[in-house]
Amino acid sequence: MFEMSPAGSHERLFVPRRSQRLSAVRAAFGADAEDLGKELTRSTAGEARCVQCLFCRRDADTGLFLAGKTGSDEGVGASLTSQRRAHEAHGMLFRTGKGRKVVVMHTRNQALQLFEQHHGDPRGGHQGIFQMKTALTTRYYWPGMTKDIVQWTNAMTSRRDLSHLLPPPRLRQLVRDWLQEDAPAFDPAGCAVGEAPERAVLLCKSPGALAGCPFFDAVFTELGCTVEWFQPEGAWLEPVARVAEVHGKARHLLLGERTALNCLGRCSGVATAAGRACRLARKASWHGQVSGTRKTTPGFRLAEKYALQVGGASGHRYDLGSLVMLKDNHAIQEAQRVAGFHLKLEVECCSLEEALEAAGTGSDIIMLDNFSPEDLHPATSALKAAHPRVMVEASGGISEENISQFFGPCIDVLSLGCLTQSARAVDFSLKICRETPVQRDFAF
Repeated sequence: MFEMSPAGSHERLFVPRRSQRLSAVRAAFGADAEDLGKELTRSTAGEARCVQCLFCRRDADTGLFLAGKTGSDEGVGASLTSQRRAHEAHGMLFRTGKGRKVVVMHTRNQALQLFEQHHGDPRGGHQGIFQMKTALTTRYYWPGMTKDIVQWTNAMTSRRDLSHLLPPPRLRQLVRDWLQEDAPAFDPAGCAVGEAPERAVLLCKSPGALAGCPFFDAVFTELGCTVEWFQPEGAWLEPVARVAEVHGKARHLLLGERTALNCLGRCSGVATAAGRACRLARKASWHGQVSGTRKTTPGFRLAEKYALQVGGASGHRYDLGSLVMLKDNHAIQEAQRVAGFHLKLEVECCSLEEALEAAGTGSDIIMLDNFSPEDLHPATSALKAAHPRVMVEASGGISEENISQFFGPCIDVLSLGCLTQSARAVDFSLKICRETPVQRDFAF
């Protein structure tokens, strides 16, 4: 979809000496020269053919080029537009006079790989795309960049709209229960402020990933207010960030404030913790899934399970009817008869012998509980060797601090109760604001 035709052939080539290239890089980048050299060697391309300019070189290892200014001794007979066309299939480095020191050019395919590499990272909106949009446009250039970024952003946003997971009737009922809990009878404060139309600004006062927007929306929709978001679900927020505006009657804003903020802060904290764990898994190139558990806050499970998904983790089973989980091997056959064909069966085991017995009786998933990393990896290897089709889950005693010790080729799922039990809420506040409304700028 994003394929690019190769650059045309060019006859004039100029290969400067290595000392000239190094001097040029040091002069352009100063103390950053070493980091730049590392960045250059990370990208590869085929044989380079380009128009003549001072720092262009034939480099099959990097496929990147440094182009000098045109119309001076630093550029030899080629306009910047010509240089861009010539390099578009390989990428290059060139100086810019628009306040940025350098822009790194990539091909569209290289840029797409960079773009999707951060997909699932809460440090960008919707698992990475909105933060990367800013990073790409300030550091990179390739032909048709703006159009491509808009297209990628729209495509990724549409396929990652997790709010569609939430059944509207259940969401409305949940919000009504929360509001009734907070105001079961009289509301003296609401009577005092009245029904004057007001505008409140949602501020983020601690770093974290934004999650829980559908619940925030549902609270104020139930009260007849409207919400306008400045940040997308999943966006990484730094303090103090303006996240949204809420418009409505003063007493309705006051009535929904604490419920909405509690939900948003809690969901964002869970998503942030889940995102950190998932990033560690991706960094280790582990093939399995990071998952939460059923250790959730009573009455708040739907929100916390949703937040896990925003952070990139699996929610595990939602309730007792989603998956049959046993701790007794002798009950497996009876559970299979009752559950039928559509429910998977998981057995929790505390030793390799129990795991092998459970796998041999037809269990779909084997959970190895409270194994140390030293005991876990040999046990999972033996289990997979005997029953390669069984799914292996490890749980118990796993945290963000030690999760890297549990990554292994024979482990399919790591479930962490700390993602919901120990997650620290992100701090949000809602302030009545009467100054000029925030103007959103969508320019790239």
